[in-house]
Amino acid sequence: MAVLLLNWESNYSASENFWPFSGNSELEDYDFTEFIIYIFFPPIILVILNLLKGPKEILQSKYDLTYERDSGPTIFGVALIVISLLFYVALKNYDEYDTEKVKEINMFLSISSMILRIAVTIWVANIATNLNRNSTGWSLLAFFLPSITLIAIGQKRKLKNP
Repeated sequence: MAVLLLNWESNYSASENFWPFSGNSELEDYDFTEFIIYIFFPPIILVILNLLKGPKEILQSKYDLTYERDSGPTIFGVALIVISLLFYVALKNYDEYDTEKVKEINMFLSISSMILRIAVTIWVANIATNLNRNSTGWSLLAFFLPSITLIAIGQKRKLKNP
């Protein structure tokens, strides 16, 4: 997703060449159409497929079906992605001549990001412990990919006690 966002400079031929499947397309042809197809459709399809699946016997023996999932982490993870995209777009179009202001904003965002990563890591470790899962692995993943980890752990079921 980061590679696709960083190379988002569309040009006049972007609508003619669907990157990377057109013979004449190059990475510069990537635009909003490809972004929607490659980033938003796969997760939506996976969610729909998971909703259409019926309960299986394996689920009944492995998971605690009395435990209700908390949708808070998933919603917060999606909100983090949306806010990050908004900041990216807003700062990309920011006035380039006011470099002091840009440096101050970048410093504030860096410190905020570190505080947010630590808070999300602690939150995910607590959730993983409540779900009877490995809190160390989930914590490492949460520190490096906080929004994606929140979405993933919010969709997990609680394992039965061993």
